[in-house]
Amino acid sequence: MLCSYKTARGAAWPTCAAQRLSILCLEERPVLLCENCGDARFVFEVSCIRKREIIFSEPCDDAMSGASLTPGDELKSRASVLQVLREPNFRLLWIGEGVSTLGTQFYLIALPWLVLKLTGSTFTLGSVLGLAGVPRALLLLVGGVLTDAFSPRAVMLASNIARLGLVSLLAILVLTRSVEIWMLYILAFLFGLADAFFYPALFAIMPQILDKRFLQSGNAIVQGISQLSIAAGPVLAGLLIAMVGGTSLDTQSLARGAALPQKAYELRMEGIALAFAINALTFMVSVFTLRAIRTRYTEVLNTELRSITSVLASIKEGMLYVWKDGTLRTIFAIAAALSLLGEGPVLVGVPVLADTRLPEGPAAFGIVMSCFGLGSVIGIVLAGAHAGSRSPGQRLYVLLPSTCGLMGFGMLTFGFASSTVPIALSALAMGGGLGYTIVVLTTWLQQRTPAYLMGRMMSLMVLAVVGVIPISQLLVGAMLELSTQFPFLAAGVLILAVAVWSARTPNLRSAAPTQVS
Repeated sequence: MLCSYKTARGAAWPTCAAQRLSILCLEERPVLLCENCGDARFVFEVSCIRKREIIFSEPCDDAMSGASLTPGDELKSRASVLQVLREPNFRLLWIGEGVSTLGTQFYLIALPWLVLKLTGSTFTLGSVLGLAGVPRALLLLVGGVLTDAFSPRAVMLASNIARLGLVSLLAILVLTRSVEIWMLYILAFLFGLADAFFYPALFAIMPQILDKRFLQSGNAIVQGISQLSIAAGPVLAGLLIAMVGGTSLDTQSLARGAALPQKAYELRMEGIALAFAINALTFMVSVFTLRAIRTRYTEVLNTELRSITSVLASIKEGMLYVWKDGTLRTIFAIAAALSLLGEGPVLVGVPVLADTRLPEGPAAFGIVMSCFGLGSVIGIVLAGAHAGSRSPGQRLYVLLPSTCGLMGFGMLTFGFASSTVPIALSALAMGGGLGYTIVVLTTWLQQRTPAYLMGRMMSLMVLAVVGVIPISQLLVGAMLELSTQFPFLAAGVLILAVAVWSARTPNLRSAAPTQVS
C-alpha cells in the first residue's frame, strides 16, 4: 500500500526496509503491519500524507515508538506515571477534576451543617441528601446513553456549568440569609441531576484520552488526585466552618426551638457561604480545563441514540449485556450492597456522630472524612504501582471480599468508639481498601467493555453504586432519630455477611478481562 513509514519524530520503521505496509483495524484502533517481516505497530491517527510516505501520530513516549506490540503485550505492558503525565489532554483532565473534587468536599461538608443548623433534624438531613440521589438513580442510564451519543467531554462540560450555577446561587442565598429548607431540597435535587450525567462521562472519557496500556496508571492518577482532594477538602472545610462559624451545633436545643444568638448565626452563615463560594470557583477551573481537552481518537458519535425510542432501546441493550455475564452480575451486586450498607452511615451518620459524640464537632467530621480520602490515596497509589503486574481480573477475587471485610469491621468501630482517633483510623483503612479496589475494578471494566457500550456500561456501574444511596440515607436518617449506634452496628454485620458470600461465589474466579471489538 505504501513504500515507507515514519513516526512524527522522523524515526524510520520497519528496520527491514520493507516496500509495502498494510493498515489493519484491531480492537477499533489502526495497526500498521509489515508485509515482509510481520512486525506490527499500533498507531493513533494520520498526521499528514506525502508522496510515498504517511506520517502517523503516536504515543508521547519515545520508548514506545519503536515497540512491536501484540494485544496481549499491550495489556501486560507496565506504564509509568511519567509516561501518562506527558499526555497534555490527560494532564488537563486530572488537574481540572482534582480541583473541582476539592471544591465539592466543601459543598459536602457545608450542606449537612447548613441543614442541621436550620432544622436540627437528622431525618431532614437524610432526606435532603437522599433527594440528591433520586435523579442520579433515575437518570444515570440516560446519562450513559447521552455520553455515547454526544461524547463524554460535551456531557462533562454541560454538567459542570450547571453545577457551577447551582452552588453560586446557594452561596448567594446563604450569604444574604435568604435560604430556607425547601430551597435546599430543590437545589440538592438539581445538583444530583447534574451528577447523573457527569460521572458516566468521566469514566468513559479515559479510553478516548489514553492508550489501553495506560488505563490502569491513568485511572490511578485521576482517582489519586481526586482522593487527595477528598483527603484535604473535608478537613479544610471543617476547619473553615469551625473557625468562621464557631464549634459544633447544639442540635438538641435547635430541635426544641431554641434560637441561636444573632452573632453566632451570622458567623456560621458566612462560613458556610464561603465554603459554597469556594466550590463554585473550583467548578469554574474545571470548565476551563474541559474546554481545552481534545480527545486523541476521532469520536464516533451514535447520533441515532438521540431519539427517545433509541435511548430506551440502548438502555435495555446495556442492561442485557450485564445480565448475561455472570461475573458482571456478581460484581455489580457486591458494589450495590456495599453502597446500600455503607454510604448512609458515612454521609448521614458521621456528621451526626461528630456533632453528638465527638468533642471536636465539625473539625472531627472533617478529620474523619479526610482520613477516608487519605486512605483512598494510599490504596490508589499502590494500585498504580502494581499496574501490569497482574491482570485486574485476577485480583478481583481477593480484593472484593477483603474490601468488604475492612468495611464491615470499620463500621463496627464507628458504632462502638467514642473518640475521634479509632474512628479516623478505621476510616483510613476503609478508604485504602476502597481506593485500591476502585482502580482495579474500573480498569477491568474499561478493558472488558466494547467501545460502543462504554458510556452505558459506566453508567450502569455508577448506578449500582449511587442508585441505592437515597434509600441508604433515608433509612439511616430515620434510625438515627432512635440511636446513633444502631445504624453503624447493623451495617457492619451485614457487610461482613456480604464479604463471606463474595468469597464463596464462583463467578469472581472468572473475571479475566475479555475485550470485545
